[in-house]
Amino acid sequence: MVDEKKGRVPINPPVEHVVRDLGRTVAEGIVELVPGGGIVTSALRVAHPPRSEKARDEWQKDISERTNEQDVRLDDHQDALFPTETLTGLAALLMVRIARDCPDGLGNMHYNLDELCALFPAEERQAVEDAAFDLKTLGLLKSRNWIGGWSLSMAHGTYEQVDAQVMDWDTKADAVDIARLMVGGNSGHAPDLIAKAGWPKRRFNPAFRLLLALFPDGQVRRVIQPDYPSLGVVLTPESKAMLRRYIAKSEVSR
Repeated sequence: MVDEKKGRVPINPPVEHVVRDLGRTVAEGIVELVPGGGIVTSALRVAHPPRSEKARDEWQKDISERTNEQDVRLDDHQDALFPTETLTGLAALLMVRIARDCPDGLGNMHYNLDELCALFPAEERQAVEDAAFDLKTLGLLKSRNWIGGWSLSMAHGTYEQVDAQVMDWDTKADAVDIARLMVGGNSGHAPDLIAKAGWPKRRFNPAFRLLLALFPDGQVRRVIQPDYPSLGVVLTPESKAMLRRYIAKSEVSR
């Protein structure tokens, strides 16, 4: 039977050939009664292994091949979900500059082409534009477009990818620290949390945004304000249990 969705034949365990193997066992027992028969039996088994043994060898070979194939598929899937790129040249310099110039970690600082060129006056205008859209293609920058113009800013997911290299802190580790503050202080109020952390908004906000994604919409405060991705979250027994699990998982993965 062929798996139509995958286009592969399922690997079934080998069938035990009981009658055939039983007859062979009896024959081998008789051979071993003859002086030197043990050597003959060993040679026989090497030259002509039992059918079930051959089937098991073939099955194990198929399993090994399919496992290797699955490893390749998982690697491809991982690369698709979490692609890795090495930035070099002007694109790398531009990414570092935009990340460091961001004042609050909210991704609201936009640049048009003239403003990007002003960051690197020695570079050709076309080279700057190409580097900027290379970063956008990688998902590191987001754009606003209108007739005759555009502007670019940091994408929200970029902070956790570049800050460990550019800003000397780890956004994911910071999110775990904020989770501990939330559980320990029984508060999800952003101004209280940033005061306890003692961090600038540039460091606090990307990490806090990671935690907001764990909460249902009804528990995330949507008050319009300019300082945080949200003014905070409502903590419930269930959400605190979720945060404890989040903290525990991070400790296991270290």
